[in-house]
Amino acid sequence: MDEIRQRILSLLSEKKISKAELQRIANLKKSTLYNVFNEKTDINNVSIGTMKSIARSLNTTLDYLIEGKNSVTKLVLGRDDTEKETHKITTEQLQTIQSIIETIKDNPEEDNF
Repeated sequence: MDEIRQRILSLLSEKKISKAELQRIANLKKSTLYNVFNEKTDINNVSIGTMKSIARSLNTTLDYLIEGKNSVTKLVLGRDDTEKETHKITTEQLQTIQSIIETIKDNPEEDNF
């Protein structure tokens, strides 16, 4: 299996998302998703729009899916407009932050730290 498919499968596993859920979240036709995972289909023939939808649905970047590179994202922190700070973070760091936020949302009563 090529690297792009492997990265998508790894993200699905990591995020505990099935292919059927990805199809729904990314708003793709079943046949389109089949082509993404069918090893007989050249992944380079899958449209950029489809790959963008998959990337968005998996909270990653097209750059990561295609090249395996962690892009830099801007993270803005602050309570209001006067206190905002901008920080550059990698996709991996962003995913870690999103995971922490999801843990807190899922367990609001627990002391998460």
